[in-house]
Amino acid sequence: MSFVEKIFNNMKGRSKSLNSLSNIKFGRFAEPTETDELYELRTTAEDLYKAGNCLDAYVVFFNYLLLLGGPAVLLSVSEDSSELEFKLLQGSKVVCGTIGDKEVTAESVVAEFTGLNVALMRFLLNRNCQFAYSKFAVKGNSIVIRQRCPIKDLSPQAFSDMLSEIAITADSCDQLLENEFEEIVPVDYENIIPLKSRELKAKIEFLRSWIAECFSLLEKIESESQKSYIVLSCVFKILYLISPEGILLSQFREILDIYMEYSPEEDNFSEVNYKMQEALKKIAAYSDLEIEKSLYKTYCVFPELEYRTFNETAESFSTLLQLPVKCIELRKDSLVIPMCEYIVGYHLYRQGMAAPAMELLLIFWKTLNPEYFTALGFKEVYYDEASKEPFDTKGIMLAVDKINKKYAETYPLFEFNISHVDFSSPTDFAYTFLFEFKNLQITD
Repeated sequence: MSFVEKIFNNMKGRSKSLNSLSNIKFGRFAEPTETDELYELRTTAEDLYKAGNCLDAYVVFFNYLLLLGGPAVLLSVSEDSSELEFKLLQGSKVVCGTIGDKEVTAESVVAEFTGLNVALMRFLLNRNCQFAYSKFAVKGNSIVIRQRCPIKDLSPQAFSDMLSEIAITADSCDQLLENEFEEIVPVDYENIIPLKSRELKAKIEFLRSWIAECFSLLEKIESESQKSYIVLSCVFKILYLISPEGILLSQFREILDIYMEYSPEEDNFSEVNYKMQEALKKIAAYSDLEIEKSLYKTYCVFPELEYRTFNETAESFSTLLQLPVKCIELRKDSLVIPMCEYIVGYHLYRQGMAAPAMELLLIFWKTLNPEYFTALGFKEVYYDEASKEPFDTKGIMLAVDKINKKYAETYPLFEFNISHVDFSSPTDFAYTFLFEFKNLQITD
């Protein structure tokens, strides 16, 4: 049986994806917890490669990749050479390549250009020094990132790292090139999936609403350090719940870069806040059409966020929960929810978490932002300010109990005790929910 036949025979029954798209897009693609099946495939591929069975190792590796990436992994056979041809979808970009008995190749078109200048070439050469596996190259009127290597010199794990480097760089670098060099022509692919009209309308509306609320709150605050957290809370909230791509994603990340570059010196907070707010005003001034261009879904194979153990997450939560506690002590209740949303948004933007943790935090978001989730089409409403009993305590308890039961076998010590959550007000709910969250026992 040939190499290609082995792959396609073993592909049967592996169409289910760990990276399947939900109906509503939240956040970035995070590294999933590795199942026993994934672990077995990955280690088997490495063992076969070490034993000198390179092609068999790649057979197992592509089954691993297909299980991980599902519809983002496309395979076919070259009619001319009988080599395996693959396409990997990563955001708006496609990584194409071949696997043969002697050589492997991979390439992604980053952008096209109308002309080359010294500044652009210097930029590409400087970036090449940062890569471990691949290089920028010029191909016709296109800028590509690529690599080719003898199969005997590239283990499946190294091949995976190479593909990840090419895919993530191509997907993230096109906007940077477009912004820096006027001769760059962006290249988009057919794998961009438009949002449904209801989701699109809700996301445009609430992106504007949350930015407006942010500026309204900033007018009432004197502390420059607190102003920073309010802006960051708004940014992280939008990055997770609205989940923009393209230019919008780049602009929100630039706001985070402003903060990271100038803090933590207290004397710099005023300047930091001014620059962040100016960048946020620029986004708020976009037309609906300009915002719409950055709201879409994509398939991904390689995660942008690294998975962290829950112990690490809980420790970080414990440290940051001092923020809302301090607001309560200072009787600045209006800042408690933004501080709590900052904590949740910060972690969801920067790391992957275990599934039960993600599902619990979605309850947190739904409860504090009922209008948004109703606009998206969610039926459950956990908080209604106009009602005599604003909290749907029973509904929240049932949702938490469902999560507890769902993961009881996987995590024997896991239980979110909803009786420890205070339903007196949204403020009380927000910080008591997070205090209970950090006490969870999720053994990774």
